[in-house]
Amino acid sequence: MTRNKDFLEPNCKGCKYLYTCGGCRDRAYNYYKNIFAPDPGCIINRNYWLKLQNDLRKGYDLR
Repeated sequence: MTRNKDFLEPNCKGCKYLYTCGGCRDRAYNYYKNIFAPDPGCIINRNYWLKLQNDLRKGYDLR
């Protein structure tokens, strides 16, 4: 299932590098508990990373 890129959520799903990268599924799961979520470590997903940092600073439970 993780090899099928059609299950990925935006930003990864619409990325022009989808079939050469696909994002880090482990990192997506670690931060969002969802293997299909965007990879927060990707430079293209910078907005997700900034939101995640902000949420962590506020002490939100991301699960």
